[in-house]
Amino acid sequence: MIVPYSWSLVLFVGSFFLVRTFTQLSLLSYRLILATVFACLIFYVYPARFSFHRLISDDWTQFGYQFLQLVDKPFNQLPSLHVSYAILLGVSLWDVAESKKRWVLILYRLLLVGICTSIGLSTVLTYQHHVLDIFGGVVLAVLVLILSNRVRMHWWLNI
Repeated sequence: MIVPYSWSLVLFVGSFFLVRTFTQLSLLSYRLILATVFACLIFYVYPARFSFHRLISDDWTQFGYQFLQLVDKPFNQLPSLHVSYAILLGVSLWDVAESKKRWVLILYRLLLVGICTSIGLSTVLTYQHHVLDIFGGVVLAVLVLILSNRVRMHWWLNI
């Protein structure tokens, strides 16, 4: 599961190249910044530490787990930003692909859902988060989506 866990960085960076319009880019940036600010406030008020000891495997994935242990410290776990970002990126990239062939859109969306779901599952299966952290990440993403849609609707009505 270290492979899908690392896809979150690829999806995060790649999303800025996939959006085509300034409006999509603004909305994507707004959502990610809002989620980050809310999560940092929660991290400050309620600093959570991960309590499991991570086992390092003996196969080729050991390098990924060693890198994870080096860069991703077991602090500030609730809510999971990997889960929040995966949901927010999935929603923001849902309508990015355009094709006259319906099967291409279906394949793109299935791939997007698969990647985002794998990222969410991998946070628990890499022993990086607890299930409660995942739930917190989902709640944070939903709140950000609600807020961003209200702000966007309010902004459009004022034009």
